[in-house]
This record gives sequence, C-alpha cells and structure tokens, in this order.
Amino acid sequence: MMTHPSLTNIMAAILGIAGFLVAISAGLFSGNAMDSVLERALFCAFLCFLAGGAIGMLLDSVLDGHAQKLRIKAVEDQGPDQEEAPDEAVASPPDQSPSPQAVA
Repeated sequence: MMTHPSLTNIMAAILGIAGFLVAISAGLFSGNAMDSVLERALFCAFLCFLAGGAIGMLLDSVLDGHAQKLRIKAVEDQGPDQEEAPDEAVASPPDQSPSPQAVA
C-alpha cells in the first residue's frame, strides 16, 4: 500500500530551490559581487525553505481533515444494518457450456 508523500517536504524543497534561483538571477543581473550574491541567495533559500515547510504543513492538515470527513461520510452512507463485504473474493463455479448433442 502506497502512502502519499508529505507535502511539507515537497513544498519546502520547491520553494527553497526557487528562492535560491531567483536570488541568484536577480543578484547577477544587477551586477553585484558574486560573494554577496551567494550569501543573499543562501539566506533567501533558507527563508523560502522555512516558508515552504509552513505552507506544506498547512496543506497536509487540510488534506487530512478532508480525508477524515470523507471517511466519516462513507461510514454514515453505509448504514448500520449493512454488513461489510468480505475481503476475500468469492469463487464462482466455472461456466458449464452445454454438451454438444446430435440432432436427429
């Protein structure tokens, strides 16, 4: 069974890399020195990583809340008088084709 990947890690990584790339490109196009550009880019990457982590945690909690609501609704729709279907597949008897008979 596969579980969904954590949106916290995904959002943090994406925003961290995006912040780094934007800071590098903005610093290089403005003509700043390379060492100051890299310092600021690393600082921006760290801040964007933290912001992405916060956004990812928020999205994870929202998705978990919606999933919980759907589980509750599915249980309510099933009703108390209906039994759950068995997990094992019930084997049906093989199809019996009619035997060929000579027509007189």
